[in-house]
Amino acid sequence: MTRNTPIALAAVIPLIATPAHGAVPTDMGLIPSVALVDDAAALVVNPGGLGASPGASAMLTRQGWATGTTRLLFNAGSLGLGYTHDNASPLPYNDYAMGLSFGLGEGARWGMTYHLPAEGRPWSYDLGFMSRPFNYLSLGFAVRNVFATPGALGTAGREYQLGAGFRPFGPGWTLSMDVPYADGAPFNLSAVQPFFGLDAQVRDGVRLRGQVSTAGAYMVGLSLNTAQLAFGAMGAAGTVGTHVKVSSLRERSALGAMGSQWATLDLSTALSRRGADLPLIGTMSDVPPVYHALRALSDAQADPAVGALIVKVDGVSGGWATLEELHAALIRFRESGKPVWAYVEDANFRTYYLASAADRVFLNPMGTLELAGMSRTNTYFKGLLDNLGVTPQFVSVGRYKTAMEQFERKAPSPAEREQSEALLDDQFERVVAAIASARKIPVERVRQTIDAGMLDAPAAQAAGYVDELAHRDEVPKRLEQQVGHRLAGVNALNLRYRTVAWAPPKVAVVHAAGSIVEGTSGNDLLQGSTLGSSTIVDALRDIRNDGSVRAVVFRVDSPGGSAMASDIMRRELMLVAEKKPVVISMGDVAASGGYWVAMIPGAPVYADSGTITGSIGVIVGKFSIDGLLTKWGITSSTIKRGAHADMMSPLRPFTPDEEAKLRANADFFYGKFVSLVASNRNLSEGRVRELGSGRVYSGAMAQRLGLVDRLAGLDEAIAEARRRAGIDGQEVKLAFFPEINPFGAIGLNADGQLRVRGALSLAHELQESAERLAPWGRTGVWLLPPDFPQKD
Repeated sequence: MTRNTPIALAAVIPLIATPAHGAVPTDMGLIPSVALVDDAAALVVNPGGLGASPGASAMLTRQGWATGTTRLLFNAGSLGLGYTHDNASPLPYNDYAMGLSFGLGEGARWGMTYHLPAEGRPWSYDLGFMSRPFNYLSLGFAVRNVFATPGALGTAGREYQLGAGFRPFGPGWTLSMDVPYADGAPFNLSAVQPFFGLDAQVRDGVRLRGQVSTAGAYMVGLSLNTAQLAFGAMGAAGTVGTHVKVSSLRERSALGAMGSQWATLDLSTALSRRGADLPLIGTMSDVPPVYHALRALSDAQADPAVGALIVKVDGVSGGWATLEELHAALIRFRESGKPVWAYVEDANFRTYYLASAADRVFLNPMGTLELAGMSRTNTYFKGLLDNLGVTPQFVSVGRYKTAMEQFERKAPSPAEREQSEALLDDQFERVVAAIASARKIPVERVRQTIDAGMLDAPAAQAAGYVDELAHRDEVPKRLEQQVGHRLAGVNALNLRYRTVAWAPPKVAVVHAAGSIVEGTSGNDLLQGSTLGSSTIVDALRDIRNDGSVRAVVFRVDSPGGSAMASDIMRRELMLVAEKKPVVISMGDVAASGGYWVAMIPGAPVYADSGTITGSIGVIVGKFSIDGLLTKWGITSSTIKRGAHADMMSPLRPFTPDEEAKLRANADFFYGKFVSLVASNRNLSEGRVRELGSGRVYSGAMAQRLGLVDRLAGLDEAIAEARRRAGIDGQEVKLAFFPEINPFGAIGLNADGQLRVRGALSLAHELQESAERLAPWGRTGVWLLPPDFPQKD
């Protein structure tokens, strides 16, 4: 099985063909089948193949020696650029081309290549189509020189090519058949001259290729690939050619030595990467931040050429659930038998927790080990609101439903302090135990170090928390000293290999992150990241109707929000679950509305030990600004029909009767929440009310109480989705949803389809912020945990 990676190098001396027809670009050094090309060569063979295989590539080809054809081609996903110089033709020429392709869904694509006018040659363009409906079948069709003017300088007439690729024995053997045709030519076998191709992988990095036409012309050749550098040779009828390729599509090496490389991984960089594999073009797929780091660790562990890993842990972002997923992945790498070394410049409680999972810990000689422990600080705004004349009027169901205490109190309530203490104790004890176990230091001594505050580098080494003191550049040298020979360095983020399956089954990963609101998702100035119900519903409908998606992982990373929006998303996810397996994966926080969305019949719920979840409760209310208006001498007059027509207005407080109605409304929704959890978690409603009351739990606590099924991360959730879909062990494509583009740039989605969206102006962003905050000025039902609003 092969996989994908960002930018890789390859060089090939190509497979040069005797042209089966003058229109077929056999100088490419490839079998020029319109059904097979899916890299930069697609620009001149079949533009529908641009983006059919994810990644970027550039290639330089040359046919002949003193005279011949030279091509320089580039593609980044569905975008292609090319230059051709031909000095072998009766009329030598230069050609400049650009191409673009678009996905049509279900593995089908169409594209266009535009040839610019140059040196007296008129403009022209080519059209192409490619469809890969099955792993064993690929279809292609190209029309070249559309709207051509026969007889114009250097211009051929319109040309057609229909092709099909077959893999009857799997991806190692590819057969192809193509039929070229030119306008005006007789349509018979001698004029059309179909040609047939074979591309066989005889072992990793070694391919045999051949082609024969019905006219009797043939070619044979051999190529050797050394992962990112490949060599090949081919000839036919005295013709020789060369081909050099730079690509993000890494291939298995014919010369790969076991353990010949050490991989590096900067976790801060990995966690900050939002896109997929085309950083120059961008992406419009919302990828969970922890995914790239987990993928890099998994790839390094599986790659036989990687003998060791050096991981830099400074500046990692994310909550404790994210850190625990990474810690578990580092432990898995360590248990695989490959050494993993951690380097840190200044270690705090979070970063040292990650570093402790490594075999050896290196600290910068000028660094400090600051195991200061954990803290949680709540900020209260009641005094400020009193001074302003703003009155929060909220009804909360559940004594632990304390999200609005920051506006209603000047200090935490006993219930808030109780649950905060419990959460802090749970997380602190777990991290202390993990550090003690990994470093083989007694738990009590770890506690003493924490209370001591900080240690300088020599003291940290003497206490057994650090193995060696070294600068970052010295760590690889010490690794080579240990293994006894030189090692090549490689970034673990670039270890993915080329996907060879034509139509791999997909597992959709839906990243549901941010505060839940009605409408579209966004990232505004006031609330930060928001999770819009319309955005998620649109993504789930696409997934439900896409036959290539076999299973879904719904990754929740939300503190909750609008009850209506939460239920709208949950309903659509239920419809998806009726057609294909769904697995719920909880990130750093999946509480209140985030927990509501996770209640899908038959869908297992996975959470990390440090996930913040639960908060089964309801908040209803508004902010009243009548006191503020009075302070500023602002008055208002309301004419209404209906006793409660202005009940939602922030210009006046609720009446006692309206407060009673609010309480009844909140109790109704709380009953719905309790019933929902009871039916999906196989608990009695009495038990749910006992566990509920708005209380938040860690993932570990929730698992013990039956509120989640298993303590596991994103990787395990994806593996479970594959198992439930019956595609475990197969090559699978992960498709990330929803599609986003916060900067309005041109971008590519998970399928390599080009999308363009306009940039949001500052005025538009402010307007969206106001619209999202508007519900807080009227009556609303909110599912929120303590300390809302929270940022991801």
